[in-house]
Amino acid sequence: MPLGGLPPSSGPLAGGYYVTPTVLVNVRNSWRIAQEEIFGPVVCAIPWEDEDDVLAQANDTRYGLSAFVWDTRPSRGLRSAHRVKRGLGASQTRAAAKCLASLTAGTSAAAWDGSSR
Repeated sequence: MPLGGLPPSSGPLAGGYYVTPTVLVNVRNSWRIAQEEIFGPVVCAIPWEDEDDVLAQANDTRYGLSAFVWDTRPSRGLRSAHRVKRGLGASQTRAAAKCLASLTAGTSAAAWDGSSR
């Protein structure tokens, strides 16, 4: 776990049931934390091989309430968003993709949380 996971040690949230924003890496798509909704500031980074692989993993859930695709190429992002089975979908380009790239720099991971497929 490269970031977070612990309650704050000081400040107004230290006495409650709160964890700091958390990034989990090398999560497998079959794990419970990747398949169920997480009520907290948590993101799972799931390794993938190519566009078809990441879309297959995104669609391998029984929930699929919403999906968000980040990509620097609008045409590819929209194409991918249309291939994800979900209730609500969105595609973000440029700024969001740069933000995501900075979070996953040096890894071959895509960030997905349990409810955002």
